[in-house]
Amino acid sequence: MKRNLFLLILAATMLVVSCTPEVKIIKNPMIQASNTETIDITRVEITDSATYVNVEAYFHPHYWIRFVKETYLQVDGKKYVITAAEGCELDKEFWMPDSGRASFRFTFPPISKRAKTMDFIEGDCPDCFKLYGIDLTGELTFEDMQKPHPDIPKELLSINEQATMPKPIYDVDTTTITIHLLNYQKGIADELMLINNAIYGDQEQLFAKVDTESGTAKFEFMQYGTSKGWVSPTSTNRLLAELLIAPGDNIEIYYDLNNTGKKLVARREGKKHTAKAYVKSNLFQDYIAMYTSASDRVQPFGEQLSEIALNTHDGEFADYRWSADEYAKNVKAKYLTAIDKLNAIEGMLPFDKKWFKNEIDLEYFEAVLHSQFFLQHNYRSVHDNFDYSKDIDYKFAILTDEHKKDMFSVVEWDDIYELSLLSFVSMRELAHYLNAPQDSFVRHARDFGRYYLLASNNQLTEKEWNEIDALNNKFITKACKVRVAEIQAKLAEVQGKAKVETIPDVANDKLFDAIIAPHKGKVVVVDFWNTWCGPCREAHKAIARLKEGVLKDKDIVWIYIANESSPEVTYKTTIADIKGLHYRLNGEQWIAITTDKFNIDGIPSYVVVDKDGKYSLRNDLRDTNKMGKTLEEMINK
Repeated sequence: MKRNLFLLILAATMLVVSCTPEVKIIKNPMIQASNTETIDITRVEITDSATYVNVEAYFHPHYWIRFVKETYLQVDGKKYVITAAEGCELDKEFWMPDSGRASFRFTFPPISKRAKTMDFIEGDCPDCFKLYGIDLTGELTFEDMQKPHPDIPKELLSINEQATMPKPIYDVDTTTITIHLLNYQKGIADELMLINNAIYGDQEQLFAKVDTESGTAKFEFMQYGTSKGWVSPTSTNRLLAELLIAPGDNIEIYYDLNNTGKKLVARREGKKHTAKAYVKSNLFQDYIAMYTSASDRVQPFGEQLSEIALNTHDGEFADYRWSADEYAKNVKAKYLTAIDKLNAIEGMLPFDKKWFKNEIDLEYFEAVLHSQFFLQHNYRSVHDNFDYSKDIDYKFAILTDEHKKDMFSVVEWDDIYELSLLSFVSMRELAHYLNAPQDSFVRHARDFGRYYLLASNNQLTEKEWNEIDALNNKFITKACKVRVAEIQAKLAEVQGKAKVETIPDVANDKLFDAIIAPHKGKVVVVDFWNTWCGPCREAHKAIARLKEGVLKDKDIVWIYIANESSPEVTYKTTIADIKGLHYRLNGEQWIAITTDKFNIDGIPSYVVVDKDGKYSLRNDLRDTNKMGKTLEEMINK
């Protein structure tokens, strides 16, 4: 009996094995998460001898992408490294065709046909392509992926339809922003960036490491008044959340990384997917909830709203031949028509109408204050002349103060403008024409920007403090005092850590050779950069990884050259974390090296000096992967 049972089980097992297909094919698999929208997995074939992955690439025509030899599949914690590639050569740049699309077929060792998911990892570098949770069962659907993540607080799934626009808060306090990356996979986003569109007229960039265990990142910083901000991964710059930031707020953001996979699948299937963050704010909860979900609610009104928008930048908004009277009359008429059409829309929530009216107002403000631009823009569009390096030989109408007053007479001042206009270049002028209250911040915004910059460089003198007192604005006074204290604390913290090298006392045309002269016999990398250069900061992070990775313990001299456009305090607090020799040049010295000697086309730029002292501009090393390999080869010679 036992023998018969054994034979029965054996026969059943053989039947299952014999019924297992020799080739398992999964077409257009669902993808849980991705750090890119450049590539998509459209087909997976699993055989007894290999695994084949079809990749579709979408990128700018005539730009290049690359797949490295270290590309691998990850299944149940095991790596399967690529063995062959069709359509491109591994480790070589592939230049995208005119269509902006390309197809590849990659071969990997065989994986289990019973595997439920796999990851496609192009390499372990932060900006390498990474696609996680590629479904191999065929059971997961796009609809399944639309369900809200269970960790999103239930109260954030609903909105208060009675919400109103908030007033800006003018104070100084510590603000905390915590980001919860749901369905987090290690390597998909190691660091997040917060861009704070600060009210002093600049964009402040803050960075926070993602805790790989919890998938969370935390920003804690001094916030000066209310501003708008954006959160994205530093490796991709993909927008995760847009929010209103106020001093003293404690904000939590929940973002499901499945949104990234949903976007790939939606594009493939011709469907629409809008990634949405859920934001919890102590101070502006209703506003943020309404704002972040506004696009979903106004979607049914899309056709009507598209007819309302002023479309100031479409090249047809103005007629370059208009006189000043015609421009003022026609643009004002367009604005009033847009507002009338907006008010006539039925079924839209009051908040959404207010929000959209504000967008129309901002377009209108720009059209009034920058009429010359829009007249020229129309001229260039009509004549297909977009060479901005050459002036246009045509006299465009110029609006008088009376024209502007007449155009602004149809707009009433609203507190919400303070939230939207804080980074507007003509805030004081706008406050004047819209009759903003005398104690309105926008009337002092430009003054504040100037004093804040001086405070940030620890340069406020008694004269400026007297001017600040004369403004009689409690917020500006407090903000400047707090900023000075903040900067002085930062300087004390880097005291002795931020060493700036003495510039050799030679003629400017001999300065570069004098800087590198002490290091003959070694490989030297000279990095031209400045603190305000975003790509420079990103490159420094990538180079730091090289220093701790393939170039660790290599005998390389790193020289960093900036100029006085990098504010001294910002410069010193930045270089404290950059290992190398640092030089800060004046304007003439900078031009002598960067323009006269090397004719560099922008920063970051790199000059590499070999062991014999010969040097050349190597901006191909902006690709830090190539930098690592090139320097390794030079060291080993």
